[in-house]
Amino acid sequence: MEKHFRWFYTYYTFTCSYRQIEEKGPIPIEQFLNKQEQRLLFQGDLTDYQGMNGLELNDKLNDLTERFMKWYDESLYELRFETIEEWESKSGNKVFISKLKADKDAIKRAAMDKAKDTDLESIDMGELLDAFYQTTYFSTAYQKDKDQINQLFEEKCRPIELFGHQIKYELNMPGRLITANTSLREGNTPYWKVDAYRLLPGDYILEAQSRIPNIWAFVITGFLALLAICGMLYARRQR
Repeated sequence: MEKHFRWFYTYYTFTCSYRQIEEKGPIPIEQFLNKQEQRLLFQGDLTDYQGMNGLELNDKLNDLTERFMKWYDESLYELRFETIEEWESKSGNKVFISKLKADKDAIKRAAMDKAKDTDLESIDMGELLDAFYQTTYFSTAYQKDKDQINQLFEEKCRPIELFGHQIKYELNMPGRLITANTSLREGNTPYWKVDAYRLLPGDYILEAQSRIPNIWAFVITGFLALLAICGMLYARRQR
């Protein structure tokens, strides 16, 4: 909060910055959404979309949401695959560790083909890998080491938990509020919603400004103006 004195008003400028999320998963979100599209979808920034009407914005947002969900599904698949790799490297057998690394892209293509009939998130990785290698090794191993595999996956997915929380940031400013980069209000109190989605494109900045009239400045100015007028009238009479 900064205080700026001006003759008639004292201005108060508030700025708060929430830093962007650095850990965004194994796949860069920029492969699916550019920065302008991220700011529109996650922060409601219409700067680069002025002139669009509601129908056009709706079509644009539907397209961006679909691409975001594709990024999310593929990122989750990557985390699941990384979990299998890490579990296999830590296991005593290490039967498929080198094959998994070599066949990663081919396995993903097989998963994407299977996802045409279902969604990528619901694919059973054990069944997928068993079918790819013509074995029952992965399904059998999962039943044996289920707790260990699930724990590894949960640790990798920990940042996703952030998306289930939201901060409601309320602000009481001295004097009368002039501007704020939020239209959300409770009475005269502005507030912002802060969550992980808004922190994906970059830092999320909260800004507001208010002012208080300096009554004494108005009184002094009025008094001086009155003196000036009286002086002018006196000078005319003297002439």
